[in-house]
Amino acid sequence: MKKKIIFVTAHESWIKYYIVICKNDIFLNNFEPYFLADSKTTKRIFELGLTEFKVIDLPSGAISHISRSSMRGVINTPIINKLQSNYRNIIKSIDSSSMVLSNSLSNLLIKTAKILFLRKNSKKLLKLLKPQIVCIPGDNAGNEIGDFLRISACFGASVVTLPVTISQQENIARLRQDKSFNVSGPISKMIFKKFPKQCFFYEGKNYFYYPMIDIISMWISGFLPKNPWVLGMSVADQVFLSNPSEANYWISRGLSKEKLKLVGFLELDEIRLSTPPILQIDSGYIVYAVAQLAEHGYCSWEKHWTIITSHLDILLKTGFPLKVVLHPKSILSKYIWLKDRYGCKVTQGDTANQLVECILYVCLASTTAFWAANMGIRVLILADIYKLEMPAFDGIETFTRINELQEFAHTIECAFQDGKPIMEDNWYINKEIRAEFIKSSSASTGISNQLMKV
Repeated sequence: MKKKIIFVTAHESWIKYYIVICKNDIFLNNFEPYFLADSKTTKRIFELGLTEFKVIDLPSGAISHISRSSMRGVINTPIINKLQSNYRNIIKSIDSSSMVLSNSLSNLLIKTAKILFLRKNSKKLLKLLKPQIVCIPGDNAGNEIGDFLRISACFGASVVTLPVTISQQENIARLRQDKSFNVSGPISKMIFKKFPKQCFFYEGKNYFYYPMIDIISMWISGFLPKNPWVLGMSVADQVFLSNPSEANYWISRGLSKEKLKLVGFLELDEIRLSTPPILQIDSGYIVYAVAQLAEHGYCSWEKHWTIITSHLDILLKTGFPLKVVLHPKSILSKYIWLKDRYGCKVTQGDTANQLVECILYVCLASTTAFWAANMGIRVLILADIYKLEMPAFDGIETFTRINELQEFAHTIECAFQDGKPIMEDNWYINKEIRAEFIKSSSASTGISNQLMKV
């Protein structure tokens, strides 16, 4: 009998990773997959033609094959809308001198009501399905998804985190600059004192992992994740990671070695067979990955463009073919002008495919740098120039970490001359690592085999 497995798809971007696993022969022969999906994700699965899978609609409590009729709104159901409307009317009737307090109380009631309403359907669905495994990229999910994970564990399902993205505490803290995450006022300090593991100290400040209102709501609902800042320390039974460097990072932050399984990079499964054993160095590309600095609020757009152009100006001097790759969530139209200015190709959402002919990969810091390293490609990491802490990038054989912009220029000058690479071939593409990559088993096979043991 096949094991029932639920893939939690809180974000549409996760679906492409899940699909790679679900197409694996070992997985298909041993597992019956379900997707806990919102309407946007359901639509995406339908567009991919994967109608053999079943979708779980948490607010309605329904399980159905993916079809056009299943593409309805998930969270904004009439009942939820009515709850929100009623609570807002109650709050408006309270004579409060502080609009901030009124809004906060309203949000708290709405969030708590939504969790408690969906909890009933979670129990109903899990009792009906009896899944053996629930998969999600991180066991630190909050609100209704976090509650679903907790209830799944109570029903005997093993919670497994999958290697969909590489996160680090420092990166997460940089994204928590909004005041709702700050430990500053008297109420937030009380919460910090009661739940110290909900906070991370970074650059002189304490930051909540979740907005303060969410923490209170989850605590009231009885399922506040134990230690959200450390992967695998909330409800996960096993943590699947892509590479040893990432594993060492999380072990140093408190993750138990017993929970860890190394499985490789899902993103590289589809290009493994198309990768040349030893690339002809003269016929390759330099690939530059654009970081979402302005999009994530690390800096202004003006500084963002200054950083990018300072890098591309240096790379342009090589006379070597150049490709610029954007993050899937970047807006392509904002960056297309780079094509005319630098005579380069600008692509988006296909970084793994661009690595097939890449001989040098340049980025500030990106998950994709690990993909390149796994293929034996030389990677120049520029994060240290801008004081971005990236401890998970330490100790990778083909990584070269750059500390100053002048050092970057000098490294490029030593590597290229008159439009040709002039270092030894193995500096650009490590032959031993490339050969190991080609002959090694796929990540989807590794994940399927590990899931068999759960």
